[in-house]
Amino acid sequence: MPGEHVFVSLDEEARENVLVDMQGLDRCSDHNRPFLFICNDHDSLCCEYCLFDIHRTCKDMYKLTDKTTGADSSVIVSEEEMQGAVSAAQ
Repeated sequence: MPGEHVFVSLDEEARENVLVDMQGLDRCSDHNRPFLFICNDHDSLCCEYCLFDIHRTCKDMYKLTDKTTGADSSVIVSEEEMQGAVSAAQ
């Protein structure tokens, strides 16, 4: 929700736990439908409505389950990757 974000600097050690609300990130913000596809042409996740509205002519599309089946469920991000993401967002 707007105004409810807590920002923590990577340069400073966090003194308390930071809670991140991930609710709704598995759904398309345009159609409020679950993501079912990956479009590699646009490097984006898509619901079935996006597939037909926006990505109809894309050539490099996959079902999300095809790309995630058997994948390691843990998320490991190096400090360099995290700093790169923060720099890109600034």
